[in-house]
Amino acid sequence: MTKNMLTIIVPAHNEEGNLSRCVSSLLRACRGLKFEILLVDDVSSDNTPKIVDDLSRKYRVVRAIHRKYPNGFGRAIKTGLENSRGSIVMPFMADMSDDPNTIPRMVREIEKGYDIVVGSRFIRGGRTVDYPYMKYLAHRIYNKALALVFMKNIKDFSNAFKAYRKSIFKNITINSDGFEITSEMILKPMVVNKVKILEVPTIWRNRKSGKAKFTGLYKQGWRYGRIMLEALRLRIER
Repeated sequence: MTKNMLTIIVPAHNEEGNLSRCVSSLLRACRGLKFEILLVDDVSSDNTPKIVDDLSRKYRVVRAIHRKYPNGFGRAIKTGLENSRGSIVMPFMADMSDDPNTIPRMVREIEKGYDIVVGSRFIRGGRTVDYPYMKYLAHRIYNKALALVFMKNIKDFSNAFKAYRKSIFKNITINSDGFEITSEMILKPMVVNKVKILEVPTIWRNRKSGKAKFTGLYKQGWRYGRIMLEALRLRIER
């Protein structure tokens, strides 16, 4: 593990229309940082595997990993964590919904002593663009519930776009296979390791190319609820 190096984990399931632009935007935004980009091909059926390999050959800071079935956003993130070389890790959406220009500030805050820095859509200065209304409503309700249950003034637990000090996961098992991993990766360290957390504003934009992977609000809602209950159990046990 390389100190003060950032590993950007990009899960990619059928993202042939976005990957090249995504990597280009990250290369521009991260100038001046010590970083690597880990492209995790998550069992894609389009041209994503070839593009991932081409980008890894083209850029020294890009590495390619190809997962085997079954696919899953959480599985891809866990694969990235296992293979990351940096002391700071950060999931980044291949669909370009995250704002890469927020990354340098997030890294600086980790270097100042924070353990988790949340790219927040819901604090002053943050915003969303073309967010599907039902998805937006579900996330707002869920985040408010988490803030109330865990008594934390955090507005955006559920955004995937966060920077983590990798060492906070040493004594924690991350189990999620889907998008609920975005909550598990903040809630478990929060209740087990008493981590220092900061939110910084960011902009979320709906994808312009490809198909959204977050589907089935009811099914996803059950999974997010399970993570909340599991974290609550851990807090009570401690």
